[in-house]
Amino acid sequence: MNRESFRKKWPSAPSWLKAALLVLAILTGAGLTLRSLPGSTVILVRHAERYHEPGDPSLTPEGAARAERLAALFGDKGGTPVARVFSSEVRRTHDTAEPLAHKLGLPVTVVPAKDMTGLLSQIRAASREGASVVVGHSNTVPMLVSQLTKGRFSPTPDDDDFSSIFVVHVAFIGPPSVIRLHY
Repeated sequence: MNRESFRKKWPSAPSWLKAALLVLAILTGAGLTLRSLPGSTVILVRHAERYHEPGDPSLTPEGAARAERLAALFGDKGGTPVARVFSSEVRRTHDTAEPLAHKLGLPVTVVPAKDMTGLLSQIRAASREGASVVVGHSNTVPMLVSQLTKGRFSPTPDDDDFSSIFVVHVAFIGPPSVIRLHY
């Protein structure tokens, strides 16, 4: 469509609408869609149920089953491409992340829970490859959601909430979005 035929088809359209349609036409013509514009998806979960014992407790049978459900949800290589799986240094986060990482053929990247800056940096670097899954704690998951959305979302899950999944999408254009799921 040349410029003159565009003007004839849309003589009364506002200038901003004409410009937006023209940009969309150019992107579509170049083989691009809005869906393919850069953005990053981060899937955040708290570790699964663990034994209440001192030290570094392992997952309960319920927690191990929940870790397997996480792998079933996000371990399909035909779904959302997961590029990295992160956990903190403690056993319960690693044990929650391991079934998913194993199913995807990825290592679990361990980042200390206190190194939020380092984790955010690694998440941003991995966003070019695909989504990241982060298995954290009741205090770190809400902090990460808040930081990834620049404070737009600040969830407050209960201390006994092991089922929440926060899917954060930081778009190249527009505000970030968060979907809270349960598994």
